[in-house]
Amino acid sequence: MDTIRLMKSLKEESSNIGTSQRSVVISKIANKYYKEAPKSDEELLKFCEQLIAANNMDLFSIATLWIKKRNNYN
Repeated sequence: MDTIRLMKSLKEESSNIGTSQRSVVISKIANKYYKEAPKSDEELLKFCEQLIAANNMDLFSIATLWIKKRNNYN
């Protein structure tokens, strides 16, 4: 999945989150799409910068979860 489609999918899923159990749902979305995230550390950081720049707290949360996950693997 290219980064444009990935961004669109993340935005669509995060816009459908209710207020109850928000962090659990965000974590599930992050895990679901992590396999689609860029493989190289540099590309992942660039993509996470785009998520953060979107000024959407849910996308920011996904970016931080991905960065933490990547750091745990290294």
